[in-house]
Amino acid sequence: MSRERPIPSNGIVVLGASGMLGRAWRELLEELGINSRFLGRDECDITDAASIRRAIDGWPIVVNCAAYTDVDGAEAFEDEATRINGEAVAVLGAACIETGARLVHYSTDYVFNGQRDWAPATAPPYRTDEPRDPVNAYGRSKAVGESLLEPLIDSGKLDALIIRTSWVYAPWGKNFVLTIAKLASERDELTVVNDQYGRPTSALGLAETTLTLLENLVEPGIWHATDGGRCTWFDFATAIAEKTESGCVVKPCGSDQFPRPAKRPAFSVLDLSETEEVIGPMSPWEDRLDQVLIQAGLANKRRLRKARK
Repeated sequence: MSRERPIPSNGIVVLGASGMLGRAWRELLEELGINSRFLGRDECDITDAASIRRAIDGWPIVVNCAAYTDVDGAEAFEDEATRINGEAVAVLGAACIETGARLVHYSTDYVFNGQRDWAPATAPPYRTDEPRDPVNAYGRSKAVGESLLEPLIDSGKLDALIIRTSWVYAPWGKNFVLTIAKLASERDELTVVNDQYGRPTSALGLAETTLTLLENLVEPGIWHATDGGRCTWFDFATAIAEKTESGCVVKPCGSDQFPRPAKRPAFSVLDLSETEEVIGPMSPWEDRLDQVLIQAGLANKRRLRKARK
């Protein structure tokens, strides 16, 4: 990973460090030797202003990985999701204004409604400036967080990057890749929805992309960061089953065959053009998947290399 401009010597504090993305940040910053501090929920309550100020005082960059991420659970507990993903973000933003820190806050593709009149395979991705119109409680909670930070950014009071991403996974934690890999190793056949399009995103790649944006001193505002390409959940699951050599057959189906408490956007591909202008093309999702499967001990590096030729 290229280093454009060094991070200040007093470094980065990561909130929500015990989660999937927080762990990715820890691995990246420790590998690069960047001075950093990692705080979990027990060490920093992002809903409490005093707790936040104690946690971030003296740190020039604050990365917020703390979030309510249970998409289906948010349907029953929308107030709780909004408190963490929305109201707490405003508290965090105010604390960063007080201390002069630059804030990185993660948001989601689910702030969009997913309705495009084009064929999903060729439909234009969602630009950073398109209107929010979430179709589920999780998306609404994240949209609240964005809407509370934006006036602070636009007024020049807050230096912050709102980074929207999608379909995040890692070699650890609870995520789609590890779930499908496990099921594929246990079953002869899986059925996965084939009418929802998006961009898979490795948590490790997301942390790298975010750090590069910070090092390039990009303008405050909304940015999109995912891996390159687009696919359906069926395409993604098929790749996982094949790359892990499970022998499992993955079959496509419609979302109506797997009703969930939270409605999912049918199309949530995020536009990467502004990000790629700064840091170059995003790695294809297939390549990032290879890296994660290898790190998780679920795929053979040599065989994956041969398969790509």
